[in-house]
Amino acid sequence: MQLGAAEDDNADNTVLVLDLLHEMAFKALLQQKDIDMERGAVLSELKDRDSILQRVAMEYYRFLHSDTVLPTRFPIGLEKLVKNFGADDFAAFYKRHYYPSNMCLYVAGDVDAADMEAKIQRVFGDQPAGPRDGAKGNDPAIQEHKAPVVNWPRRGKIIEHASFREGDHVSEPAPLVEGEGTSGATALAAGSDAADNDKSYHAISHQLLTEFSMSMCTKTVESKTFEVGHLRQSLVDSLIGMVLDFRMNEIRLRSKDPIFNSIGWSFSSTPREGCSMNSFSISSQPKRWKEAMALGMGEASRMATHGVTEGEMTQSITTLNNYFATQAVMNTRWRARRGCDVSWTL
Repeated sequence: MQLGAAEDDNADNTVLVLDLLHEMAFKALLQQKDIDMERGAVLSELKDRDSILQRVAMEYYRFLHSDTVLPTRFPIGLEKLVKNFGADDFAAFYKRHYYPSNMCLYVAGDVDAADMEAKIQRVFGDQPAGPRDGAKGNDPAIQEHKAPVVNWPRRGKIIEHASFREGDHVSEPAPLVEGEGTSGATALAAGSDAADNDKSYHAISHQLLTEFSMSMCTKTVESKTFEVGHLRQSLVDSLIGMVLDFRMNEIRLRSKDPIFNSIGWSFSSTPREGCSMNSFSISSQPKRWKEAMALGMGEASRMATHGVTEGEMTQSITTLNNYFATQAVMNTRWRARRGCDVSWTL
């Protein structure tokens, strides 16, 4: 929640914002008519997501993260549950999981820490620490503000990976969950031909897919950024990926009939997936996939063998600096237009 400027710029409306957060967290009405109204919007969004790209993404997660809960935790959830959840179900979940010991309140801005803590205590202090349905719940965090940032999310379920894709050891695909996703996505997953797939790769074909695409991925332990050296390494990774993008874009622009649509490398490491992912991807027109594969693999091999030039590195650094500078200016202008000086997150 963003705290905007009041009519009187010197007015202190922090308690008002805290009261609003308190109502959201513990006083929601959850009326059946409101839930039914929102249910239609959620089902509409679920239908809109039932595209071939979403189905491929679901297959991607099922294959790469079959040893985790991720393939059964897609956003929105199961259609049959969205259709049948009622006010009582929401109220039960609300009472079980929405309580102070299961939350973090973050305040950022030019505030007096002691004064802010007193106000938070005044608004939230009478709220019972545990679940309102009598369940045990999580124990209160002790001096958790001193923990390093890399421990986020503190209360979310940790994504456990039974194994990482190193060497020849690859976990078996997870079984399909009945009713998962929409009918189209389920049909695509159920119709996969086991003869065309083994433990090291997974192929998907469908009449709605109009281009060839290939992604080679490695999954390793989630990287942590809590030292300057870690941040430096992540920036170097970004720069290398940018150099490859520049090279491939130049090749594509020089050609009157490009043999590929895109070739690129990406790296991600997030608590959401609980791991680090390196991905090298190639896409092309279906009839030219062999040429695109040869070009992409050749360029990646050349970069691995010979590295990058000083000019390429300078170009990437300049581009990255310009991007960060532009983002900083846009953020400053946005906050100035909104009159924001403090941000709140619960």
